[in-house]
Order: sequence, then structure tokens, then C-alpha cells
Amino acid sequence: MRIIGSCKTGMDVKGALDKVEEELNTELQGVPGKIVDMRANVEAGLGGAVVEIMILIDGADPANKFILGVNEKGISEEHALKRARDEMNKRLGSIDGGVLAGFYVKTLTTPVPGRVFSTILAAINEEGGRDLGTLSSEERRTRLQYILSLLGNDPKALNISRVAELFGTTRNVIYSDLERIGHR
Repeated sequence: MRIIGSCKTGMDVKGALDKVEEELNTELQGVPGKIVDMRANVEAGLGGAVVEIMILIDGADPANKFILGVNEKGISEEHALKRARDEMNKRLGSIDGGVLAGFYVKTLTTPVPGRVFSTILAAINEEGGRDLGTLSSEERRTRLQYILSLLGNDPKALNISRVAELFGTTRNVIYSDLERIGHR
């Protein structure tokens, strides 16, 4: 297990949220495992806004995962929340086969009448995982090490031709990977 996270400030919640979302989604692309939990906090005041998101990742299997965030303004709490909900549903509708791993909602009411902001965050694991052919050499070796640990660290239990096919590479590359991770 490991935790990754980000905390960003901005002139407003939308600006801070965009920075956090971009940073985390970039980092999540190279991290094996799935999101198992998410914690978040959104604050705003006269000095600007802060958005922080912490994500707990578990497992070594390749998986596409990402954070979605929306921040919408409304004239009342109900209006702002409806707008945020509608925008999040629109973004979720474009995802095929996703599983919700975490969720956060915060509505902030300003002292100015008619200025209410709702933020919704979602942590999503896509079903099916990443295409194994897109993994870096290091990620491929990490997966091989994990597979071997499940097989009692016996490389003879692997069908090298099939493993190479799944990873979109050659048998020679897989043999080289096995040597690099300590198996002959």
C-alpha cells in the first residue's frame, strides 16, 4: 500500500482543484494498483482557496485510475449542488466501466448573497486495467515480480511465450527482465 496526494492553492477553488486534479492524474498513470480510499478537503476565504486530496493505493496490478473534480457556482446551496451534480454526472457518463473508489462533497457559502460554490470529487478505477503493452520496463518488471511471488518465486511456472505476448514484447525481453529481478 502507498499514499499519494496533493495540496494546491489558488485564487479560487476551481483554480486549486484544476492543479490538484492534473498533478494527481499524471502521477496515478505510473502507479500500480487501485485506489481503495480517498480523503479530501476544500477550503476558501479572502486569501484564496486550498484543495487537498490524499489517495490510498493498494495492489500491484496495472489499473487505469483517476480523479474527477467539479466546482460549480449557484445562487443557493441547492442550486450550486445541482449544477455540480449535473456536471459530475456528465463527466461520469463518458466513462465506460468505472468503479467508484472514493467520493467527497463540499458546499461553501460566501458572505455575498447569491454566491455559493459546490465541489464534488470522485476517485475512479476503470475496469479491465491498463493495456500491458503500454507499461514501461520498470512497470513490467514490477508486474513480473508480483506474478512470481504468487507462483512461489518459481520462474519455471511461467509460460514465457504467453507472458511476452501479454506484455507486447519478445521472449528475450522477458528472459532479460527475469534476470534483472534476480531469477535465472
